[in-house]
Amino acid sequence: MNTQNKRCALCNELFTADNRSKEHIIPAALGGHRTVDDFLCRRCNSQTGNSWDAELVGTLHELSLLLDIRRQRGQTPAKVVNTTGGGQIRLLPGGGLELAKPEFDKSYEDGKLVIRLTARTEHEARRMLGNIAQRYSQSIDIDGIMADNPIQSHYPSDKMRLNIGLGGV
Repeated sequence: MNTQNKRCALCNELFTADNRSKEHIIPAALGGHRTVDDFLCRRCNSQTGNSWDAELVGTLHELSLLLDIRRQRGQTPAKVVNTTGGGQIRLLPGGGLELAKPEFDKSYEDGKLVIRLTARTEHEARRMLGNIAQRYSQSIDIDGIMADNPIQSHYPSDKMRLNIGLGGV
């Protein structure tokens, strides 16, 4: 078929030099690199990218993280997922895990303020301790606290709830 007579598969508009686009066969956000020419016009490609492609990418987001799928631009963003026990964790590219957010709890025991915190990194823990010192107008020996409380790693005992599917749950 002559290229000059080709039409957009959706709107049936005749292709011109101004409205031609390259459509990813698999969305770029899912690692797709191959494209086809003269399938969708620029307008339809943009519209379907915002709806169809976005829906597919959202559906396969967790799978992309677990399989560490490489995208054309940027890294697949981490995603907060729920656990079967009601908690939340962040799923990272390559299947890594981290706390969804730092945890902070204060209570009073024997008339003293007791603060418990859980952070994702040592830097985050130090920043949180600095914020606590400011909030409560206290002088805190951050280095001493960090030395007395060695870094510990723990993993959730609950399973992750992943919603991976095509065409339904």
